[in-house]
Amino acid sequence: MGEKAERIERHIEQQRSEVRDNMLELKQKVRRSFDWRAQVDERPLTMVGLAFGGGFLLSAFLDSLNPRPDFRRMSDDSRTNREPGHGSTWEVLRGAAIGLAATRLKELVEELIPGFQEEYRRAEASRH
Repeated sequence: MGEKAERIERHIEQQRSEVRDNMLELKQKVRRSFDWRAQVDERPLTMVGLAFGGGFLLSAFLDSLNPRPDFRRMSDDSRTNREPGHGSTWEVLRGAAIGLAATRLKELVEELIPGFQEEYRRAEASRH
């Protein structure tokens, strides 16, 4: 009976050790996933794109805080020739960059959280 109890105790201790090792490994993976330096090392172009897109998003947000156009900066031609509903080249570029940044952000989140894009599509479909 004593030998069986010792085997059980060794087995339990071995299992505890494996669980500790697995938890330590999981903690390291989570830290690495959320460490921006590690992400830059692994995906430099993606992170540059996200930084660029973030700058555009910040620009769009700050621009929305000042809704009045600064007519001192606009030439007379641009004020008179502007048709309603047509954005300037910069507005179109900004919109394209924001769309690209959002797409890349979704892809990055999908890499970190598998199944995210599927849930995102479901939520987007239910919204419409």
